[in-house]
Amino acid sequence: MCGAQLTNGRQTAGMSDVPHHRRVLVVAGGDERPLSALSSRLGSFDVVIAADSGVHHAQSLGLHIDLVVGDFDSVSEDAVARAVADGAVLDPFPAAKDQTDLELAIDRAFEEGGHGAEIVVVASVSGRLDHALANLLLLASPSYATCRVSAYVDRWSVSVLRDETRTFLTAPDRTVTLLVVHPEGVRVETRGLAYPLRDEVVYRSSTRGVSNVTVGDEFEVRVAGGVLLVLREWAD
Repeated sequence: MCGAQLTNGRQTAGMSDVPHHRRVLVVAGGDERPLSALSSRLGSFDVVIAADSGVHHAQSLGLHIDLVVGDFDSVSEDAVARAVADGAVLDPFPAAKDQTDLELAIDRAFEEGGHGAEIVVVASVSGRLDHALANLLLLASPSYATCRVSAYVDRWSVSVLRDETRTFLTAPDRTVTLLVVHPEGVRVETRGLAYPLRDEVVYRSSTRGVSNVTVGDEFEVRVAGGVLLVLREWAD
């Protein structure tokens, strides 16, 4: 994707109306580069945003970067220069701030995509347990409740479900974990998993949804009364 219209008022060219259901990609930084196989899974996006050293990872995936957000403390000047030469807009923030670079980038993704947008995040655990936990919870923030949010985190795909039923394409013998975010307990029902949940309450403080296994090429999850993270293996 190239030639995106940035719509937050800092940089605008051409039409000002934001189409519904835009797809926005956010590439986070981190020590681990995304798997090369991810390129074929991502598809096309209306806007690509890199969070600080996510510039390196976006470039390694061959992506055209529309916007770079962050304090620029971990990205090389050369990588930033290449992104700018290719048309990227810079949105710098001070190093002393209340949000991580990734949160700032997802906030911009929400601005660019609008209500109903699909926001996809590419990130990595990178040995930082604090960042890993915070980033997973960030995906489920109520601030993005009107968008469909998902992520690729190393070899895992993460989807946020909010009072809905969703079917996932997969392969047999893949690990699936269901984590409750809000409230403490939500009703969950599954189909296509080796250890089914039959409209039972799953609690945030339990491991009931951990390490399930797919039995075919798809599975279904229904969540009622809350927010759930669906984690599934996508790579061998």
